[in-house]
Amino acid sequence: MVMYGQALTGGRAGYLAWGSVGLIMCIMRWHKYLILAPVVLILLPVIFPGAASRMFEGFGEVDVAGQATINQNAVTSDRKLFWPYIVAKIEQSPLIGYGRLAMRRTGLVEYIETEHPGIGASQPHNMYLETLLDNGIVGSLPIFLFWAMMVVYSAVLFRSPNHLFAAVGGLSLSLMLAQIFSGIGSQHVYPEESTFGMWTAIFLTLRVHVEEKKARVETAQAEAVWRAPVYVRQKNAVSVQTNWATS
Repeated sequence: MVMYGQALTGGRAGYLAWGSVGLIMCIMRWHKYLILAPVVLILLPVIFPGAASRMFEGFGEVDVAGQATINQNAVTSDRKLFWPYIVAKIEQSPLIGYGRLAMRRTGLVEYIETEHPGIGASQPHNMYLETLLDNGIVGSLPIFLFWAMMVVYSAVLFRSPNHLFAAVGGLSLSLMLAQIFSGIGSQHVYPEESTFGMWTAIFLTLRVHVEEKKARVETAQAEAVWRAPVYVRQKNAVSVQTNWATS
């Protein structure tokens, strides 16, 4: 169902996110499904010819000289036309940025529209450029560190032998990776209605991470007691019985 819906959107950033997330999660836990990867690549153009043509749109175009070229505007859906303006604006204030909705408040939207009428670039269409433009390097570093930390937490839970922990970690990891990859062509680092499910999974992961850490500590303590010499285990058992009797 997800594959069918993704194919209908025609968004190459979505294709990249879908494929990358599936590949990473298969490498981390579901190794047997890697066998299906070549089958998917072979059947994809047959089942979804429109999606395949969309993915390769702009590649192999023939110019006036008869040579095959890459139409970068078509490949990036005209993002190449306005990204240089955003990068130039970031370079003017790289450390602290311009604050939220910087493209609108600094007049960059109107300027780009004047240079390229009808392009409709009301946002950077790249969440990394957006946070650098809004928050600068100083404000973006904590955001990137938080995302990296949550990806690590989710990955640890996803690889846990506990199926409940793995389910929560897999949910959070898949949603975050999808956002990270699709953020190359759109999306935002800020919480929005469209990412409500992802942020819910993130905070659920924080809660489950605490429980997983406690479980690991308890397991390590139990293993330490079990591996201790016999006389130590007997001494601990007597101590426990004495404490129980006195209480």
